[in-house]
Amino acid sequence: LIHLPYGGIYLIGGMSRAILEMRQNVLDKQRFDLQLQLEQEHYRRETEERRRNEETAGEEVTHIVNAAVAGDFTRRLELANKQGFLRDLSKGMNDLTATVDRGLTETVRMMSALARGDLTQRVEGEFKGSFLQLKNDANTMADKIRAIARRISGASREVQGATREIA
Repeated sequence: LIHLPYGGIYLIGGMSRAILEMRQNVLDKQRFDLQLQLEQEHYRRETEERRRNEETAGEEVTHIVNAAVAGDFTRRLELANKQGFLRDLSKGMNDLTATVDRGLTETVRMMSALARGDLTQRVEGEFKGSFLQLKNDANTMADKIRAIARRISGASREVQGATREIA
């Protein structure tokens, strides 16, 4: 048995509270450390995912640019799973290639018709900038070719009529 002098009980009670407080502080620190570790792991995963998404987007942009350089404007970038800048960039690239594809497809359609002798086809659709000028110039050219063909046809009929009169 240990004999405690007067007030020793209060001392043991105080020490007991201090030990409980220290224990609680250790538990709080362990929870804090665990929470910090979880947040760091979450941040690491987010960073890794962002890096992979950027790498994938870079590869997709390279493919669409290479296709465009080769004359293929039909390819588009996926917008799913993209956010912020990468989504805006992808949407902008898609809008750009769609505009070029539409302008060229419509102009090629009309020029192919002209090449086959169909002088009635025109570039149609709403365009801006250079594609509007291309549309207007192509349609003006088709109108002039058609007018020239009519004059040649009229002159040919006149020559045929004069030939019949001579004969």
